[in-house]
Amino acid sequence: MNLESLKMDITNYLNILYDCKYDINIYKALKANNNVINLYPYPFIVILNSLVETCVVRLNSIIAFGNQKRISKLVTNCEHNKKHVAADNLDIVLNEINTILDKNKKLLNNIKTWRDKNLAHSDAKYFGKIEELFKDNPIINEELISFIDSLILSIKELYKLFKCVGAYDCSAEIEKDLDNLLNTIKKKDLYK
Repeated sequence: MNLESLKMDITNYLNILYDCKYDINIYKALKANNNVINLYPYPFIVILNSLVETCVVRLNSIIAFGNQKRISKLVTNCEHNKKHVAADNLDIVLNEINTILDKNKKLLNNIKTWRDKNLAHSDAKYFGKIEELFKDNPIINEELISFIDSLILSIKELYKLFKCVGAYDCSAEIEKDLDNLLNTIKKKDLYK
C-alpha cells in the first residue's frame, strides 16, 4: 500500500470512529430524555434503533476479522510504511492499538454478534427481542465509549505521525443540533 492510500485509510478510520462516538452520544441523550420523547415515541424508536444499527455496522466494518479494511490490516500497512515516520513512535502507537483490541475482545465479539444475529441475519432466538440481545450482548455502555475514545486517540497519533489531512471532528455541531432537537420537542405539544 502506498503512503497516500495509507493516509486516506487513517483518515477514513478516524471519521468512522468519530461518527460512531457521536451516534452513541445521541443515543444516550435520547434515552436520557425518554420521558419527553414518550409523548410521541414512534419516530424516536426508529431513530434509536437506527443509531445502534449504524454504529454496529460501521464498527464491525473496521474490526471484523474477515474484512479487508479492518484495524489489524491498518496496523500492518502502517508497519510497511515505517520508513516515512519516526519508527519508535510508530511502534508505541501500534502497540497501543493492539492492546486496545486485545483488551476489548468481549465487546468486539458482542458487536459482531449484533451484526450476525440481528442486522445481517434474523436469528430466531432474538427476532423481535432486542432487549434480550442487549442483555446477552451489551454494546451501548461506558465500555464501548471508552473503547472508541481510546481507539480515536491512538489513530489520531497515526494521523499526526503520517501527517494526514482531512478528518473533521463534528462533535460540537452534533451536540448543538441535538440540543436544538430536544428543546424543540420540549416546547411543542406533540399531540396537536
